[in-house]
Amino acid sequence: MPAFIRGQNKSGIQGRKRRFPKEIYYGVSLMTLGLFHVLCSSAAVKLLIETKQVSVEDADILIFNGKAFEVLEEEVEEDEITYLVRDYIKNGKYRYVFINSTRLIFNWKYCEYYTPKGAKYMDTLTRKEREILFGKNMLVTKSKSNFYIFFDALFDKINVYTIFGILLWIYIDYYIYAFLIFLLMAYNLTNEVSTEVQKNAQSEKISKVQKHSFILWNGAIKVIKEAEIVLGDILVLLPFTEVPCDCVVISGSVAVNEGFVTGESVPVLKKENTEVLAGSVVFQAIMQDPEKYEHKDPTPEIEKYLESNNYCLVRAVRISYDSARGKAFRNLIEDKMGVPPIYYDTIKFIGIIACMLIPCVFSVFIYLQAHLPTKILICYIFDLVYALVSPSLPTAIWVGMSMCAQRLQQKKIVCKDISISNVSGTITKVCFDKTGTLTEEGLDIKCINVDGTEVFSIEDIKDPIVLRGLSMCHSVEKIGDRLIGDPLDVKLLQFAKGCVDYTTRNQKIEKTVAVNGKVLGKINETFDFDSTIRRMSTVSEANDGSLYAFAKGSAEAILSISENQAGSDEDRDVVSEYTREGYRVISLAGKPMKERTKDRQEVESNLKILCTIVFENKLKKDSAKTIDTLKRAGLSSIMCTGDALLTAVSVAMNCEIIEPHVPVIYPKLGSTKKTIESVVWACFNDDVVFDKMLMKVKKGQDYVSYIDYVIAIEGTLFDLFMEHPEYKQLIQRRCKVFSRMNPLQKSKVVGMYKETDLVCFVGDGANDCNAIQIADVGISISNSEGSVEYCVSSYLSYTKEISCILDIIKEGKCAIITTLSKIEQILIITISQFNALIILLFKKLFMSDMQNIYTDILINIPLSILMSHFKASKKLSKKKPQKRLLAQNPIAGIVVHCFTHLIHLLMLFKYLEHLGHVNVMPSKPNKLSEESQLATGIFLMSNLQALYSGLVYTPGAPFRENKNANKLFIAFYFFHLVLLSILFISVSSIPVSNNSMCVMFRKLFNLLPLSLNATIAILALTVSDAFIVILLTKVLNALHSS
Repeated sequence: MPAFIRGQNKSGIQGRKRRFPKEIYYGVSLMTLGLFHVLCSSAAVKLLIETKQVSVEDADILIFNGKAFEVLEEEVEEDEITYLVRDYIKNGKYRYVFINSTRLIFNWKYCEYYTPKGAKYMDTLTRKEREILFGKNMLVTKSKSNFYIFFDALFDKINVYTIFGILLWIYIDYYIYAFLIFLLMAYNLTNEVSTEVQKNAQSEKISKVQKHSFILWNGAIKVIKEAEIVLGDILVLLPFTEVPCDCVVISGSVAVNEGFVTGESVPVLKKENTEVLAGSVVFQAIMQDPEKYEHKDPTPEIEKYLESNNYCLVRAVRISYDSARGKAFRNLIEDKMGVPPIYYDTIKFIGIIACMLIPCVFSVFIYLQAHLPTKILICYIFDLVYALVSPSLPTAIWVGMSMCAQRLQQKKIVCKDISISNVSGTITKVCFDKTGTLTEEGLDIKCINVDGTEVFSIEDIKDPIVLRGLSMCHSVEKIGDRLIGDPLDVKLLQFAKGCVDYTTRNQKIEKTVAVNGKVLGKINETFDFDSTIRRMSTVSEANDGSLYAFAKGSAEAILSISENQAGSDEDRDVVSEYTREGYRVISLAGKPMKERTKDRQEVESNLKILCTIVFENKLKKDSAKTIDTLKRAGLSSIMCTGDALLTAVSVAMNCEIIEPHVPVIYPKLGSTKKTIESVVWACFNDDVVFDKMLMKVKKGQDYVSYIDYVIAIEGTLFDLFMEHPEYKQLIQRRCKVFSRMNPLQKSKVVGMYKETDLVCFVGDGANDCNAIQIADVGISISNSEGSVEYCVSSYLSYTKEISCILDIIKEGKCAIITTLSKIEQILIITISQFNALIILLFKKLFMSDMQNIYTDILINIPLSILMSHFKASKKLSKKKPQKRLLAQNPIAGIVVHCFTHLIHLLMLFKYLEHLGHVNVMPSKPNKLSEESQLATGIFLMSNLQALYSGLVYTPGAPFRENKNANKLFIAFYFFHLVLLSILFISVSSIPVSNNSMCVMFRKLFNLLPLSLNATIAILALTVSDAFIVILLTKVLNALHSS
């Protein structure tokens, strides 16, 4: 019996079984108004309460690395299986589980879960056995129903806190205030639930595959759901269908759009034994050796494709989460919204303040215990807590970031994770891909250099061998009226005015090439481009039967297989001249052949250099301007590309990543040994020398004049340098250009810079996906619709210019300064409000419902929202915004504000007592009086303090627009100026205060009349408060800057 290797065994798995159904859990949570749900917010606590530990064999939930995973079970008929899978079946059922998107099946013999590894036995398995062992092409997700989404959002910690606050305010007769807070909570809840429902619907749409594919089964083509495909199935690909899983072409060829995977909507031709990735869209297919298949469910369209041989056969080699689409989907569902550090700073700061004020609250409790029933007193104490820790505080943190994300969306930039907004405003280094990012995506042919002469038109090429090579050394195919293949090949064929066609001879399809309508010959063999040797080749046959081999690729790759070693130096000089000017260069070589061969090594040897093909890769119009703006803002720019080193350096100079006057040195191997000792250094634009001992650049003995220099490096030497700490540090400090980098090396570059900087990577979504994903801020400027659906970058720009990064950084700086200032403002206002209530409680007084409504609903919440409505500054500032709340300057500012406010409130309190303003209206039974002269004075002054703090902590330039440019902000303060003026007139002992409107306002806000001296004192103390705060803040800023 074949033994399947027990790969991917999760030895740390623990088994648990539910104690009771989920419905009971939700029922208890509802009855406790979410307290039970909050208690179970810790996964460990929830598992302890909801489940019990059992053996893995009996478990319906598996625990791995602290996460819970549901065990799934399916039935199987005895006649569908053989002895090969008996170990996995018990009582006609088999069990499996998806742990971190990896499918594991339970083996009853070994009593453990693992992923079977037995590819060599695949052909011996029945289709049902392959399904049991390796699963179906399904993306199994732990999706929630809309009810559960609503439940989790409703009983979030903050909402539970708010719910109990609402019940408290109802109990102490603050009905209006409770209703308004309920409306605010309902609004936030609706937005949160709708967002989560949309995200869940997107996941459901992708995971619940409803599309159909075509499978070849027992010589017949049948329709099958994509989710029913299993490993090893032979599928039929037809035009305009989507590839359901990762496949290998086994017969025919197919042209696909891999924009979903690469971000580039360029057709790619896949031949036999090449992979086609899931999510690719089929344009056309060709079956070279067609066979007749029976079709079970014929339709005219499908019959048309089959009759015209417009199809190909592929074998499923990776399904479900192992496929390209599955991996992208896994990134999507695992891409959780992060929590900004400032959120934790806020929680810590509130905790510190709460600990400091506990003695004060306890003193109030002892003092009032003899005057109020304990139950009522506890309610007032909890109201103090809610005054200190406002339910709107956590929401305020997210509002500013959400506003920035909305503004970016108006500029065609999608923010995938709003929590990243605060990070994007603090990045210090930006890495750019070159092709498609800094430069235009396509390449244009500048010229063909034949024997030192530049040729700009195909008609000017007289050598027939060169003409034949340009027309017949490519892998371009023609499907319909469209040329499909490598973009460079297509450009070159179009430059040669060539065309591909097909003829049938001896029941075999032959590819012919014509130039200007005249057939040159046919391509017998094609050796596709190999990225490791960086070249491709063909064997062509002319009309007269003569054979010729051609090879085309990077200049160094073609020179290495050329026979003309003596002339290599001249060829290298030609190539070097073009690359220094920023052009992309490839070489074409050829030789006559005596007979056809399939030996690639024989074809690609002893070739003669025929010409050098020069491509022009133009900079995008905004690239240089954007790099210059970043430089003036103090951000360092880096290029990370797969292109040649000299070309990359030239482009870096053109877009000012490297300043023209700065020496550019680069390492290269001085011998065949790949060691750090064999590395020698050359200079791109000067005759300076790199001193390997001192790690400095010199000219002669002059070190001082060459302090500024930059390094450019290729991928092979980058890996070598990373193994030596001193060279790694040198690269971190000096390197501006990374060339010939593969996707993994790009990721390593980002990881290296993340050790010292906050890094942003900007790419076109093609081979930059890994680097974009691991960067602190990843920006994809891909325009492929498929890549949008699965994109894991922080931002996705629909504009193809890199100038989008300027908007992202500006909005990021705006977001972080808005969030930080808003939290400081809310903390100052809530702490000052808490102090005011403490002062009143020691006199057995309290503020009324309407007074709290005025402070919270008319000042605090609108001010918090208005602070987020400031647009980012149009100019990218060089200044860096404050990143954290728990820093010396912000904490000192908050302490100064709160202490100054408290001193002036106490001064007002004592002055009102001195004036004899101690009148109190009778209170309700077992309640504190909410209408008194002391409360009136404290209420008016605390609101003036709140408005002043809001004005101070609403920042303008340099990160946001000026305050006078925000009309809503000005209208808000004008409204309160008018309203507070009316309130001051209403409480002042002047004749006009007795008219009906003033009396109405006094009754509405539970105010009592004050003397004129008292109102003047409130205004004078407010001015004094503001003056002292301004003075102390300037002193603190001066001390901080020094």
